[in-house]
Amino acid sequence: KETETYRLWYKKDPTFNTPKLNVLIRLTLPAVTEGAEALVHINLFTQLIEDHLNEYAYYAEVAGLAYALEQNDSGIDIKFGGYNDKMADFAKYVLNKVVEYEVNAERFQIMKERYRLNLKNFDMEQPYTHAIYYTDQCLKKPRYYIKEKLRALESISPKTLTMFITRMMSKIFSEGLIHGNCSEKEALEFMDVVSDVFKAKAPYASDYPDPRVVRLDRGQLYTFERTQVNKDQPCSAIQMMYQIDLEYDEWRLQALVSLLAQVVKEPFYDKLRTKEQLGYLVWSGSSEMWGVLGVRFILQSDKATVEYLQQRILTFVKNYRTILASMDKEKFEKNREALIANKLQKPKKLSEETNRYWNQITKRTYVFDHRELEVAELRKITLKDLLAFYDKFMMESGSEWRVLSSRTTGNGSKVTLKADSEKDDGETKKQESPSSIEIKDFEAFKHSMPLYPVRAYLKS
Repeated sequence: KETETYRLWYKKDPTFNTPKLNVLIRLTLPAVTEGAEALVHINLFTQLIEDHLNEYAYYAEVAGLAYALEQNDSGIDIKFGGYNDKMADFAKYVLNKVVEYEVNAERFQIMKERYRLNLKNFDMEQPYTHAIYYTDQCLKKPRYYIKEKLRALESISPKTLTMFITRMMSKIFSEGLIHGNCSEKEALEFMDVVSDVFKAKAPYASDYPDPRVVRLDRGQLYTFERTQVNKDQPCSAIQMMYQIDLEYDEWRLQALVSLLAQVVKEPFYDKLRTKEQLGYLVWSGSSEMWGVLGVRFILQSDKATVEYLQQRILTFVKNYRTILASMDKEKFEKNREALIANKLQKPKKLSEETNRYWNQITKRTYVFDHRELEVAELRKITLKDLLAFYDKFMMESGSEWRVLSSRTTGNGSKVTLKADSEKDDGETKKQESPSSIEIKDFEAFKHSMPLYPVRAYLKS
């Protein structure tokens, strides 16, 4: 069912036959587009609500009921789970508390300080998390840097939060999923209660937050680098993102990305972790950033510079083309069938199935049989197809080669592997690396680059 203020998705559980119900509601809030201050206000609001309901939530959990508030790029997710017989009353109570909440100045100061420390402690996290974070900062628009949030936090008070809550609650679009032991009539009544509790106006089409992703230029390598703030952190880390393309309504591209991630994972780990022993963290896999697909390689090391790590990834990707081309049919099909088996694996519990549906809803793609569609494409893919994909997107000479290298430099004194080092397998690191464009300022870079369209607005 869909109205101007909400959209409801419902599925009765015919599989697990338990007296459980999951209710997930995304509140799309136009106020989220107001900038870093809005994101900080929303974060404090969700923390204060959870703090306010802490005692009630404890007793509810004892009774088999739970809820969570989660901030996201569009606003807030409110999630309920547990026994279905008391779910409606439980959810109504929590939602009313959300709407009726009045800021407690004393608790506000405590939560504000906790949030400030949490933001500042980001500098102490592992280098690879920083590399991932900087990738997001370079490619996602809008995206606010931690320093911007810290600056915004300084000017926020109980008064500004109260004013923001009023503004935030004035326009809301709710999108809900009700899944489990519940009738269609009960689901509709539940969503009507949600709408009645919020009493918000419907947002205009132009009000909706629409996060975008930077489209990197063809044939170009971009680099972003920061030195670790933590002087005691000896490790450097890198994430190299090979940007593929937007996930349109065909599933072949998704299938090719997934299959490449499957076949490259073990050789990448074996080469750079087992044989070269660059570091304990050696990872590769597929990625999706607001609908834009990619292939990622991550390394963290206390013995190598980021320039060396980058060259090792570039060399591996270049040399793996030969390995892929010579892969025998049996090994290729074994990898493909393992991936298909994983895609077709049935959910083991209700929450797992709920999350699969919810992922499609929050992406606003609504293709609930996407696994089956992707498997159908996987069954058609040959080694020749995968090799053509590799040549196009992964090789420097490819027509759609686009790479972002996000690097964080540690403060280690034991670095022995540098960009001009040589390995005993005869691979010299002094070979020419592709020229790159250095990113110095996130926002300046994003303003200078084209953006992918919003996936949700493309015709399916």
